[in-house]
Amino acid sequence: MGYLDYVNVRQGTDSSKRFSHGNTLPLTQMPHGMVSLTLQTNSERGNWFYHPSDRSLEGIRLTHQPSPWMGDYGQILFTPQKGSHSTDPEVTWSGFDPDQAVLTPSEIEVDFLRAETSVTAVPTERCAALDVHAQETNTCMTVLLPGGPGFLSVDPDGRKIIGHTGQVTDGAPAGFREYFVIECVPPLDAGAVLTSEGGTTHRALSASGTDCAVHLPLPRGNKQRFLMGTSFVSPEQAEANLHREIGSAELCELRARCETAWETLLGKLEIETAEERKRTFYSCLYRVFLFPRIFYETSPQGEPIHVSMKDNSVVPGVQYTDNGYWDTYRTQYPLLSLLEPDRYREIVEGCLNFYEDTGWLPRWLSPGERGTMPGTLIDGVLADAAAKGFLTKGQMRAALQGMLHHAQDGDGFHGRTGGREYAELGYLPADHWPESVSATLDYAYGDFCISRIAAMLGDEETARRFEQRSHGYRVLIDHKTGLMRPRNADGSTPEIWNEFRWGGAYCEGGPWQSSFQVAFDLDGWIELQGGRETCVALLDRLFAMPPRYDAGGYGKEIHEMTEMALAGLGQCAISNQPSFLTPYLYALLGEPAKAARVIQMICESAFSARADGYPGDEDNGSMAAWYVFSVLGLYPYCPGKPEYVITVPQAAKAILHLPEGKKWMVTTPEKVWTSGSVRIIPHAAITEGGDFCP
Repeated sequence: MGYLDYVNVRQGTDSSKRFSHGNTLPLTQMPHGMVSLTLQTNSERGNWFYHPSDRSLEGIRLTHQPSPWMGDYGQILFTPQKGSHSTDPEVTWSGFDPDQAVLTPSEIEVDFLRAETSVTAVPTERCAALDVHAQETNTCMTVLLPGGPGFLSVDPDGRKIIGHTGQVTDGAPAGFREYFVIECVPPLDAGAVLTSEGGTTHRALSASGTDCAVHLPLPRGNKQRFLMGTSFVSPEQAEANLHREIGSAELCELRARCETAWETLLGKLEIETAEERKRTFYSCLYRVFLFPRIFYETSPQGEPIHVSMKDNSVVPGVQYTDNGYWDTYRTQYPLLSLLEPDRYREIVEGCLNFYEDTGWLPRWLSPGERGTMPGTLIDGVLADAAAKGFLTKGQMRAALQGMLHHAQDGDGFHGRTGGREYAELGYLPADHWPESVSATLDYAYGDFCISRIAAMLGDEETARRFEQRSHGYRVLIDHKTGLMRPRNADGSTPEIWNEFRWGGAYCEGGPWQSSFQVAFDLDGWIELQGGRETCVALLDRLFAMPPRYDAGGYGKEIHEMTEMALAGLGQCAISNQPSFLTPYLYALLGEPAKAARVIQMICESAFSARADGYPGDEDNGSMAAWYVFSVLGLYPYCPGKPEYVITVPQAAKAILHLPEGKKWMVTTPEKVWTSGSVRIIPHAAITEGGDFCP
């Protein structure tokens, strides 16, 4: 049984706008691939266009959507139709049996019942191949460009279709396009091609505008193959990508390549545990390797090139996109540093290339900057990469320059919101800025990261200044409750405040969910709280409290509130990233048994390989990586410190396969070590290999 056999790509897809079990899509793609394929079952739900309970199918969708909250760009829809030629999903949808559909990381195979047509789709990194079998005559394959503007043109000989789509939700310069070329094997009957534009169908070889489409005749009973290359650079580059990645390869060969890529990556971690836990583990591990997405291509000279998100110019170097660092810096990037060190190095290089292109380090990319979530958590990615030896001196200097720029000169979309006032006061004032507590903690951590890189570069003055700045958050601690409370610019605390009120000064949480992001200054936090025993008692209270919440600053319920209330963990919202560290604080405070109990309960009750398999938004590998680390029994409690806190593994044995044939093996101890122990393991101790028993 291969590792892929354990993966359920539907994990986390049983979600909606009001309640998330992951808010994922069932993605068929190469690891970190530029092209993702999925099913579109009901577009009436907008960005939630797939649901595992649907029996309707609107088509196979080429997608780049990293999250329903971000939306899609460059999407293309393939829908077989019998008899009719429409672009309206309400007209074109077909029944299908989701239990009979094949959905794996390497292949989609599905029957459109109404069209009596089967389609098999396989991805490469930047391309895709579709084999189509129509059982009846008068059947076509509709290639639709949802939204727009778009353009499609069919060659008179029926061998090729070229086109582009400018569809993008946000985050790209004007004129941004995805180009594509589709080769038809065998050639189509061009005389039977129909096009649609503006809701009208024509007998023509080209179409343009919003929701434009071509309807391509399918031969009855014989296989029709469509080979598609995509590019964000040019039509010529799309064709070059097609010839480089597919060429004359058969579908079975392309599928085998994709399977091999996945088996190789999933095989980096072997675990010895129950079969059901293996299914959850490898389904999560698959999620870890989907994002960030490749956003560069190979020039005719064999060099990496990409489109600048400043002005659409084509520039040299690697680039990745579709990632929110507020989510992924905590778990996914530290895991990639262990499992994919070469890829990790390249991804971080791409972050610095984005800074060179645009003048700003990224915050949330899809495909360019979206300027959402508090803080500039790329700081954590860069500091961790530097601390683990992945950055050159030149790259560290560029990273430090970019981090100082967004800390001091941010405008709220690029860089920090209210950064100058934060620097002056040591915190972000609640009467001037929203989400002031969450932002202050993120900025303080960012200052810690700046100080770490400055110290590695020998810039002692900057290191000392930002180390001191990172302690400014301490004035927010309310000593009556132990929680973080907002302050106004004059130092006063807002009159309206209660420990269950979400929003306002807090992002996607309230005081209980937002007060524990202090691992970068753990000793200082412990001292201000009155000692370790006081901190442990505060955590005990958090987990024992009823899951009350006040919509307060939001004025309405948001899905994170509901998920926290139903998790059975008191005020710990493990459904959202700020609570990822909370259970591990027990271990950092010398209470490993308490940490073990809570983490085991979360792993067993909140995660599974099913479509409802996550406690909240999975977010580009971040929640999946939390589960993987928890099964391994270690956690990157503070990226920028190249070390992990040790807890009890959830598997009897795990083997990490490292470069140069090295292995690191961890086995579960017979009993949890005694209270008072804080166990830390350096990153280098893992990458050197060897046997380890906590």
